[in-house]
Amino acid sequence: MKRTILIILGVFAMLVLIGVILAYAVQGKDTPPVIATSTTPSLPVAGSTVARPLATITVQGSTTAQTTDFLHNGVTVPDPANPGRYLLAGSTGYCLANGTCPSAASTTDFSISYTTSDSFFNVVLLKEPLGPVREEAQTFLVKTLGIPQTQLCSINYYVGTPYYVNQFYSGTNLGFSFCPGATELPN
Repeated sequence: MKRTILIILGVFAMLVLIGVILAYAVQGKDTPPVIATSTTPSLPVAGSTVARPLATITVQGSTTAQTTDFLHNGVTVPDPANPGRYLLAGSTGYCLANGTCPSAASTTDFSISYTTSDSFFNVVLLKEPLGPVREEAQTFLVKTLGIPQTQLCSINYYVGTPYYVNQFYSGTNLGFSFCPGATELPN
């Protein structure tokens, strides 16, 4: 009985070994290795002619604007606590249980988020003077989206500041400086 079990185990081991050898032989030495690649596009270096991928976002319900794929550019991050919300610049303002603190493009002057359900951009100015910070935020957004300033005026957006930054302007949509009806801000 012991001898039969040893023979069966030996045959099984030989079959496994032959299978491994055959698998290696079939793959062959000329087969290139499989390399994992990322489909996440990166933003081109200034002055380069690399084409950036396009994505369509819906603005104001019926109008569409062609933008670069700002959701998958390697800088924008999904907000783990709010599905469908993405952070383009700044931080979420909280850290996860594992100790990581989600953040996108590095800045402490402003925060920009995007919500996919209503194609809405929320721009929060976090530093005084508000005028130059708004300029910086809107320049960042124009470059990130790859659209002209005139198209930026037609997207769904809010530009505001918290009460702790400026009591007078908090609670007001300040608009982008180049859009009709924008609030003039001090420099």
